[in-house]
Amino acid sequence: MALLEVDGVVKRFGGVTAVNGFSLSVEASQRMALIGPNGAGKSTLMNVLSGLHHPDEGEIRFDGQPIHRLPPPRISLSGVGRTFQIPRIFRRLTVGDNVLVPVAHAAEISGDVRDRVRELLALVKLEDKAGQYASELSGGQQKLLELARALMAKPKLVLMDEPFAGVHPELKRTLIDAIRSTNEEQGTTFLIVSHEMPVVSALCEWVVAMHLGANFLAGVPDQVLDDERLVDIYLGGEADDADSL
Repeated sequence: MALLEVDGVVKRFGGVTAVNGFSLSVEASQRMALIGPNGAGKSTLMNVLSGLHHPDEGEIRFDGQPIHRLPPPRISLSGVGRTFQIPRIFRRLTVGDNVLVPVAHAAEISGDVRDRVRELLALVKLEDKAGQYASELSGGQQKLLELARALMAKPKLVLMDEPFAGVHPELKRTLIDAIRSTNEEQGTTFLIVSHEMPVVSALCEWVVAMHLGANFLAGVPDQVLDDERLVDIYLGGEADDADSL
């Protein structure tokens, strides 16, 4: 049984169908990329998966249980972490306290919890910034912080929306290494929306391409990224510009 199953999901906004009968199956411990041109419906799908929007049609099952009518906090508690295209951090909290947010409901923050905060900040190379306000971080560092926070509650699945966009190459390398090591050492599953095709090719084991809200292509990275039909939907058939992918 797949960890995440998306079955015929439809999401409409007025007369616009942003997600159109999309289906997906993500296995436990998999690193999967979701790609497609702007307007394909990728971010809307991520918002549906995390409970920010409820689908108009279709079902979503996580770990065998339906989640498509649950609010975001319930989905998060079930084992789904999330990062956003524009990081949603608590700018007036310290970096360390941002990481603590997912467990802030606990009656007492134990020493073990504090140790995990330090481990996660070391994972994303922000340990020396634990006492700084999150507002002092660069945009790339904020994305690293958001990943650390998403991992705090030890989720089974992390949804990441454009984590590499606009990130300095050195910080991008840290982000990639953190994703890979968490996946390989702890079995955490990742579903990553990205336009960064070289990263997708190097990091992800399976790629699903989305177009006009629907399934378009799926396969191993080389198979999908070399498909001329993918070039067509990105560039309108200008195959000579394929390297810009």
